[in-house]
Amino acid sequence: MPILYKCNFDVSGFAYAAYGYSIGINNNQVPVSVDGIGDGSGLDIVTYNKILNLSKNLIRSNYVAISHFFPGNLNISQGALANIAVVACESNNIPTIWNDICSKFDAVIVPSYFCYSNFLDIGFPKERMSIVSHAVDLGLYKYRNCGNKDKYTFLYMNSWLYRKGWRELIECFVKTFRKNKDVRLLIKTIGPETYIRNCVNVAALNSGVEKREWPQIDIISAPMSGDSLPGFMSSADCFVSPHYGEGFGLNIANAMAIGLPCIVTGFGGNCDFCKADTCNLISHNGFQKSDKGMLEQIPSYEGTLWAKIDKDSLCQLLLKSPSYDYINKKERARKIVEKLSYNNIGKQFIDSICKMVPRITIDILKEAIPTEPERYSLGQTIKLVEL
Repeated sequence: MPILYKCNFDVSGFAYAAYGYSIGINNNQVPVSVDGIGDGSGLDIVTYNKILNLSKNLIRSNYVAISHFFPGNLNISQGALANIAVVACESNNIPTIWNDICSKFDAVIVPSYFCYSNFLDIGFPKERMSIVSHAVDLGLYKYRNCGNKDKYTFLYMNSWLYRKGWRELIECFVKTFRKNKDVRLLIKTIGPETYIRNCVNVAALNSGVEKREWPQIDIISAPMSGDSLPGFMSSADCFVSPHYGEGFGLNIANAMAIGLPCIVTGFGGNCDFCKADTCNLISHNGFQKSDKGMLEQIPSYEGTLWAKIDKDSLCQLLLKSPSYDYINKKERARKIVEKLSYNNIGKQFIDSICKMVPRITIDILKEAIPTEPERYSLGQTIKLVEL
C-alpha cells in the first residue's frame, strides 16, 4: 500500500518539510508517490531527482493520502483508506475553524509541541494527533567551519514577512553597532530588491541613528540553488531569527546542523530544540495581536497572538555575539539536530500513522507499489474550506 503525499513541492517552508517527510518515509521501505511537484527551481539537484522519481510511482486503489498544506487548503482524497493531515501553526490563539477542518481527517501530524498544544487548545483530540519533527538533510547540511574573514557577519535568512522579525532585527542592529565598521548584517530573502532596501531603510531610521552612522547591511534577494545554501550560510558568523512565532524553524535547525551559532526567539516550535544550552534566546515581552501589515500579508491571522520581541534582549545578544564563545552550545545543538535525519524522521512518521490509525499496519504500508503502467483513479479530491 503506497502513500500518496500531496503538497506544493516548491521552495516554501511547507515544501521543505514535505521533502524530508516523503523521502524519509520512502527510505524506510514504505513506497511513496508525490503529487504537486514543480520544476525544481531553487532545489538542490539530489532532492529534486529523488522527488521526481517519487512522482513517477504508481497509485492503486489501496493507499493512504497525506495532505500537507496550510489548514485552509487541506483536502480529502475519497479513494484513500485513510487521510492524514500534516499541519502547523506559528502563533497562539489559532482559528477554531482549523479544528473543524482537521476533524475531517483520520489523524493529524504536527511538527512541534508548540503546534500540538495550540491544536489541543482549540479542541482537537490528542489521541488523533502526533508530533513528528521536520527532518534535516544531513547529507547537504554537513557540519563545517563557519565564519567570515573580513567582518563579523550576522545572517538573516527567511521570508520577508513581518512576523519573521526583520523590522526589530534591523532597528536593533543599527542601534547596537552604530559607527561600527567591523560588523555587517547579511539579509537573504526573496523579493524585489528595491522594495526590500526601502523596508530596510525605514526600519533602520526607527533606530534613531543617522544614516551616515549605520553599520553595513547587505541584501541578497535573488533565488539561490539549494546546493549552494550550506556554503553560503557558513560564510556568516551567527544566524539570527527574531521571529514572532515558528511552527518548527527548519532554517534554524539547518544552521545548527552546519555549526552556525544561533540567536533566536525563545517562542514557537523551535523551542523543541532551541534551548539555553544550544543557542542564545531572545526574550519576548508578552504577546501582540497581528498588526495591520501582518493582516495584509495573511488575512486569516486575524485574532492570533504572537510574541512581542524584547528589543533590549535582542540588542544585548547582538552586542556580545562577536566575543561570545559558542563552542559548547554548537556541540549540543549538533547532537540534537543529528537525530533529525530523513531516516529517523521517516520512521517516526510511519510509526505515528500506525499508532493513530490502527487499521493501517506497518506490513500493509510496506506492500510494494505495482509495476503495471495503469494509474488507478484516486477518487474525488475534496477541498474542505477556503479561508
